[in-house]
Amino acid sequence: MRPQGSGATHRLSVCEAHPKSTPAPTLAPPHHDTRPCGSAIARGRARLCTEIPRDADSDVGQRGNPPVRVVELARRPEAFGEITLMITLLIFQKYLRYAHAVTIAHPLRTRTMGCFSSKPTADGAYEPSAFASLLVPKKSLYKPAKSSEHALSSPAKILVVATDDGRLAMQNGKVFNSGTHVTELFVPLLHFKNAGFDFDFATVSGKPVVLEMWSWPKKDSAVAGLFQQLKPKLDKPKKLADVAASAYAGIFMPGGHGAMVNLPTSEALGKLLRDAHDAGQPTVTLCHGPAGLLAATDEKNGEPVFLYEGYKMCCFSAATENGVAPLVGYLPGKVPWTLETRLRELGANVTGSEKGTVLVDRELITGDSPNAENNIAAVATPLLVAFAEKAKNKA
Repeated sequence: MRPQGSGATHRLSVCEAHPKSTPAPTLAPPHHDTRPCGSAIARGRARLCTEIPRDADSDVGQRGNPPVRVVELARRPEAFGEITLMITLLIFQKYLRYAHAVTIAHPLRTRTMGCFSSKPTADGAYEPSAFASLLVPKKSLYKPAKSSEHALSSPAKILVVATDDGRLAMQNGKVFNSGTHVTELFVPLLHFKNAGFDFDFATVSGKPVVLEMWSWPKKDSAVAGLFQQLKPKLDKPKKLADVAASAYAGIFMPGGHGAMVNLPTSEALGKLLRDAHDAGQPTVTLCHGPAGLLAATDEKNGEPVFLYEGYKMCCFSAATENGVAPLVGYLPGKVPWTLETRLRELGANVTGSEKGTVLVDRELITGDSPNAENNIAAVATPLLVAFAEKAKNKA
């Protein structure tokens, strides 16, 4: 869930966490200029037009090589929750009195829903409301790399782990029609492909990858083009139990609430992640994708523990998950459990946000939200290339 952008320039902020002996530099507050661009009332229906500044081209900076790197690129001037809440309050204050209910035809009855109510689908699930749909961008955050500095010298593959089940039941019993978030999947893959990587896809059952088609960027030719190229693999992925981490340069788990359905309990995924962990193999994931990390356990003093206990990581925030998201109808209710809370309970040093933050701790590379889709690729690509080249030299 991400507001649309307009192409305005923003300040680039990079913060790196140093060893305990050296205090981390202070992250300067980003400049922001967010404002409604106008509204129109016609034929009894009110519409709000909002203009949210998008990012300009920027490079990922880094200083030295500390054990943990925190790269935060302010792809949005404010956190998602603040933007959404501001727009929501504005509508309530100035425009809501003009809003009319949306009439939805039903075989047995006709019912009306407000613009903040999640929309029912033909199979009884729910998709984001009319208002929340306004926040789905028409273009992704994809920015091609300015140079081919990080490119493979020989072929290598990345394993893409995605969900084959997008139906997530909320606390109130309503089912959210989710899956794999489209741009969180394809934007990193565009970067990885440009670096020379090929891909295999894998799901728990080997059934097709389920995409959140309502998150499709309707005016993004780069995403549409890669989707057409990879569609045969999306339709016929491998089964997680049939793949080995050693055959790949890294593992990539995109987000979307569908990642919370059956990935956290997959024993096959747990084994893959343990093998990647032991090999120091890059494991890349963002937004709700880190739900897949829950499948990985280790043993400590004879007791099972979370494989990534003590790791610094980021994901979608619990505050937005059960606050703004249900309020504006992005979700049809509160999620059964929040990822940020669960990861913290298991001992991870987790940050929940929607700022476009990317964290690197050992082999794990995480992004906080769709706003990190381009950032995480910029950070992960050279690490994946380096691992692939090192593995080739050992062979």
